[in-house]
Formats: sequence, structure tokens, C-alpha cells
Amino acid sequence: MDGSLLDPWRNMDAGTWNRAIALLSTHHVSTFRKYFTLRSTANLGTGGKARRILRNHTINY
Repeated sequence: MDGSLLDPWRNMDAGTWNRAIALLSTHHVSTFRKYFTLRSTANLGTGGKARRILRNHTINY
């Protein structure tokens, strides 16, 4: 899960987590799914590159 947060910040969000922290400060986010869905409201990517990052950090049981 950590990689699912860190990789987008490093590789997509201009190397900073400021917009993601602002998003989390203004919305009650109880799940990663909700956070990822809300990323687009903060002008943060949720498209192909973001989904590939998530896939690389997902464990399929």
C-alpha cells in the first residue's frame, strides 16, 4: 500500500505530496479507493499511468 501512495507522488505529482495532503485535509477519506477517486478533483492523475502504478503495487489473492 505504501508504494501506491509514494510512487504517484514521486512520479506523477511533481515530486511533491502537497496537493494530495490538501485533498486529504479537506475530505474525509476512509478508504484508498475513495482517495484515488478524489485525486481527480485535486488535478491529480487517475488515468493510465496512475493505474499502472497501482497494479504494480497490488497483491491479487
